[in-house]
Amino acid sequence: MEVPFLEYLVKNLSWYLTLGFTPRYWGIGVHLWFLGFLWLFALLSLPLFHWLKGEKGRRFLERLANVCEKRLGLLIFFIPLVLIRYLLSPFFPDEHNWSDFLFQGSFFILGYFVFASERITCAVRRDGWWLGGIGLAAVLMLLIIYLINPAAGDWAEAYGTPGFYLAMGTVVLIGLTWSLAMLFIGMRYLDKDTAWVRYANELALPFFIVHQPVIIFIASFVVKWELATPLKLVVTVVVSFLAAWGLVEFVIKRVSFLRFLFGMPAIRSEAKKESQPTPVDVG
Repeated sequence: MEVPFLEYLVKNLSWYLTLGFTPRYWGIGVHLWFLGFLWLFALLSLPLFHWLKGEKGRRFLERLANVCEKRLGLLIFFIPLVLIRYLLSPFFPDEHNWSDFLFQGSFFILGYFVFASERITCAVRRDGWWLGGIGLAAVLMLLIIYLINPAAGDWAEAYGTPGFYLAMGTVVLIGLTWSLAMLFIGMRYLDKDTAWVRYANELALPFFIVHQPVIIFIASFVVKWELATPLKLVVTVVVSFLAAWGLVEFVIKRVSFLRFLFGMPAIRSEAKKESQPTPVDVG
């Protein structure tokens, strides 16, 4: 049964009024929900980051770097992450609630640690492939468990059981290792000034903003077609990607107001480029 749009809005707005004291108010905005969380992470982390710049904070970073410099020492971050999930998930199981908020905020702080100490940064560069391998092995282990016992898909919500600790711990391990491995890949292969990297950097944010509305719009038509589900998926993915890219490349990118609205840098006019002083040959 289709629900009128205004009725849908009223229902959801009234639901938000019943949430109580929770970060879920900031986790709204459909696929842009994370922006509110990022703003809060940055705001709440400022005192910690300021402390880390002081004498005591620098000593803490040095001790942390001593651990991370050991082979796979970066896995020390698994301990606080998994404790957050083990202790808070049973009480705050809802998406974007306190368990999610503190867990994801810990990754925000972890990112600061990685670049606040060159020794920790070097540890990521050194162990990137190892961490990616551990994450891949953890994924394969979960898949095998699910194939053997399909009921294992519910373990992460079976709070207090051995299955909960195994499933949740494995998911946390995957999140940590793959995050660091992806960071390593970016450091190794994308930390360079090439035409492709510059192009991708410029289009990344507007593409992300428009991609979900485009997918929903196209899928709303494709889902009604008399096609096999796998073929519907392929059509939706391919057409949505091309439509989102085309919208950014041929519309947003070429209109100054839209560039500003979607966080893209202003276009430098040819007149401004020509007005720049040219080097004088004094040889």
